[in-house]
Amino acid sequence: MALNGIGINWRIGSFYGWGIFGLNLAIELVRKGDIPVALLQEPDSLDIDTASRLLLSSRIQDARNLERQLKKNAGAQAKIDAAIIHPATFDFDLFGSPSVKGSSDVCFIFFENTEFSTAGIKRANSFACVLAGSQWNKDVLQDKGVKDVRLAHQGVDLSIFHPAPRRNLFSDRFVIYSGGKLEYRKGQDIVVEAFRIFHQRHSDSVLFVNWQNMFSDIGVEISHGGIVDVEPRKLGKGKGLDIEKWLADCGLVPESYVDCGLVANKDLPSLIRESDVALFTSRCEGGTNLSAMESLACGTPTILSANTGHLDLIADGNCYVLPEQSGCAPTDKFPCTEGWGQSSVEELVETLEKAYRDRDKARAIGKKGAESMISWSWSNQVDNLVLKLG
Repeated sequence: MALNGIGINWRIGSFYGWGIFGLNLAIELVRKGDIPVALLQEPDSLDIDTASRLLLSSRIQDARNLERQLKKNAGAQAKIDAAIIHPATFDFDLFGSPSVKGSSDVCFIFFENTEFSTAGIKRANSFACVLAGSQWNKDVLQDKGVKDVRLAHQGVDLSIFHPAPRRNLFSDRFVIYSGGKLEYRKGQDIVVEAFRIFHQRHSDSVLFVNWQNMFSDIGVEISHGGIVDVEPRKLGKGKGLDIEKWLADCGLVPESYVDCGLVANKDLPSLIRESDVALFTSRCEGGTNLSAMESLACGTPTILSANTGHLDLIADGNCYVLPEQSGCAPTDKFPCTEGWGQSSVEELVETLEKAYRDRDKARAIGKKGAESMISWSWSNQVDNLVLKLG
């Protein structure tokens, strides 16, 4: 399809996956300047540097004006001469503005639930093409009957996520970092239980968690894994979860963990780089797990579960791998978990032991991780996306 422009039909932001994806996509397209780009919804909770804000300021104002115009004229449709990217979740449930159409319309999807309805596949095939965020997502969609599926990975912002000297703010502790919103599919119950055992052996260890979930009304279901038996308390709409209490309820001793709260994306590198190891035990990733990519890019030795979207990241020697993966029980939120994998607590404990005992080898793995992420820059990935749309 000829590209007269690209429209981003979701809210860019600094605190959740889709928002960060859209933010970096917009910045890179505007920076390159080859193709006009339009934001079609007003941003949500932006915490960005001044230069990026200046770069996007006119697009942000245009998005505000468009939203006001559409709200003022109920039922109105905006037709834009551009390829509009419409976001979708499970079963091609669209969550962008339904009032905006392009000269061509494409769908971008990240999904974990592998059950699709006939109506969902029909919605998918109504688009010019479907962009999938991982090879696993692409393979599943093709198997389900989606006709034109194209792989388009997310990128990582190498201007901030890169190796740099540690400040050694916690030099007397073995710091373990884990990111991603708290929920069943992210596997934080596996992390908590493994760390509980590990900390009994190594009292100098501390777990830094960046797990806040501002979408907890959708369902956390963390106890469904059979590893912990308590759910985190919801603090109210828009306030997230009481993660500190949940960690204590799961048996972690005081001062062995730190809840980092809701951290803006731009502030994460200094936290990640102070860590001795990062770990991500997701049962499923529809994309490639932006948090894991950021840790790899910082040169922090990273532990990854070997399933779904993580498989696109794993390369020879660039991370610690958890190959032992068992089946996962379905939940109300995820009724079909075909292709998912549950990591072994015992294997994770032993992997942490390896990183603890041999710091030189861990640093070498971290170095390879950073090198493997160079080709995953947003510049490269946006070029690939434009190519897939062309």
